[in-house]
Amino acid sequence: MAHAVDTNATRRRRDLALLQTLGFRTRQVVETIAAHATTLAVLGLAVGIPIGIVAGRAIWTAIADGVGVGSETSVPWLLIGAVVAAVIVAVLAVAAIPARRASRTHPAVALRSE
Repeated sequence: MAHAVDTNATRRRRDLALLQTLGFRTRQVVETIAAHATTLAVLGLAVGIPIGIVAGRAIWTAIADGVGVGSETSVPWLLIGAVVAAVIVAVLAVAAIPARRASRTHPAVALRSE
């Protein structure tokens, strides 16, 4: 995730510089990169959690039936909620470094090079 956010901030340096030229403030550049990182995390969680629950239940049912034990499962929703919150906080912490670096880039320097 850190690599994806850093690469995106680097590749979008010219776009962010153009937005700064049009009036974006430093905080708005940081928020843009944070929003991108959060979107990636939420999409990953939205796909990964349901697939993990379904696959976990299927695998556990197959193993439990083979061994001859009960195959009743439960989903720890509180733990899943805590993991979602922790992932979003971690992603925002990871995105802070590329966001800060992108916000310090001078628009003239970024737009001059091509």
